[in-house]
Amino acid sequence: MKFNKMFNDSLYVLGYKPENPKAIVQIQHGIVEHIDRYDDLMGFLAANDLYAFGADCRGHGKSAGSIEKLGLGYGEASPDDLLADIKALKDDAKKDFPNIPYFHIGHSMGSFQVRAFLADYPDDIAGAILIGTGENSLSLMNLALWLAKIIKSFKGEGHKSKLLKFLALDSFNSSIKNPKTPLDWLSYNEANVQEYIDDPYCGFGLTVKGYETLFGLIREIADPSIYNEVPKTIPILLLAGGEDPVGKNGKDILKLVDLYKKNGIENVSYKVYPKMRHEILNEDKKLEVYEDILNFISHIINAS
Repeated sequence: MKFNKMFNDSLYVLGYKPENPKAIVQIQHGIVEHIDRYDDLMGFLAANDLYAFGADCRGHGKSAGSIEKLGLGYGEASPDDLLADIKALKDDAKKDFPNIPYFHIGHSMGSFQVRAFLADYPDDIAGAILIGTGENSLSLMNLALWLAKIIKSFKGEGHKSKLLKFLALDSFNSSIKNPKTPLDWLSYNEANVQEYIDDPYCGFGLTVKGYETLFGLIREIADPSIYNEVPKTIPILLLAGGEDPVGKNGKDILKLVDLYKKNGIENVSYKVYPKMRHEILNEDKKLEVYEDILNFISHIINAS
């Protein structure tokens, strides 16, 4: 049932494939982490007859080729390349099961990718689950892109900027009172935070070009015109920790729900989990989140 492989000799894939799955669930991981961290969720979904899989994004995990190359492949990609990878993986998964519902789950950066994917590749999506997402203004992302390009012009695209890393990631810990580590913002679960710190495939710095790719992706979903391209009938579930600084402690998903509905996308639901931070899939009460994901998927399957 469990498998791993290299897709097109470039993307490392991990998944669980039941014999007769009810649906396919494709998972997109967050920035500077990797898909193996979603093994537990995949196993849970597979135990409920769902074909669950995901891949290390370019420059991440085993797709990077080696620890020394972490982040480099991401910097060589464009936002369009990242979305094309999702589509290619989807097409490959559907070869064995072309007629069952297809769902997308994205956490953090992965949620940004899924939000853009809904607009760029809107066909054959039974539902989307956005976890730990955030909302940023178009003007802010234009400024972030400008800053990345300025630094690139002086330092080169391969430079690893501490300033950009702070703005994109490290600043989130400032919202935590009396933190024990620089990464307490990730989770209340101290063991999870320590595992992240100890994992050589987590927390690495991107190149300036990598941050340019990330900011370009976020800029795409910050453009209000993107909502015109999202299917009006697609079911979307937004999940966030009540103390997740990426989503401004649950406030951003309320904004997103409002934006989706104002643009005619009515089938949108959400849940904010108290006493959880950014990685709700790794908190002590993660099974509550797992069950909510399963219930969302099962409801759509049963209604089809």
